Amino acid sequence: PYGLLDWPCEAFDDFWWEEPGVPLLEEGGKHSNGYISEYIIGSAMLEMEAKARMDDLGLVRERLRALGAEFLGEERQEDLYFSHPVRDFAWTDEALRLRLAGGVSTMTYKGPKLEAVTKTREEFEVGVDDHEGAAAILERLGFKRVARVTKRREFYGLEGYRVMLDEVEGLGTFVEVEKVSPP
Repeated sequence: PYGLLDWPCEAFDDFWWEEPGVPLLEEGGKHSNGYISEYIIGSAMLEMEAKARMDDLGLVRERLRALGAEFLGEERQEDLYFSHPVRDFAWTDEALRLRLAGGVSTMTYKGPKLEAVTKTREEFEVGVDDHEGAAAILERLGFKRVARVTKRREFYGLEGYRVMLDEVEGLGTFVEVEKVSPP
């Protein structure tokens, strides 16, 4: 929804990735329509998303209401990021995340970029019955907890897009727009 992006903000010049301090695009890089795509191999879905720092989420909420967006709910999310015991994920541009949200735990692997411009990457996500047990297994295998990201996330639906407003502890406020569809 291009009209959604018509509010004042640091906008899509300052992309934010789920890993603190890791930009979505190379320094100085831009994507013409502000969207970043990820190919979700495990789920056979194509996800296009963009994330940006947003100083005033109130302005975004007002704009979403004006555009007729549907409020879908909110939740608290706690993400634990792990480093690999022998591979530097920062170097290989990979991530391993364990997320707890609404009492549901998921583990997500984000592969290295397959395409630099759109940040296309494979992603696998699985449900985990025991959050702490999964973390303990990873640690016993040599993985190290490297970051904890806690956020309050609001979800909105608009014209086939999902819009999330995030208040991330210690990092600030962000907006994410994504579209998920079959490849």
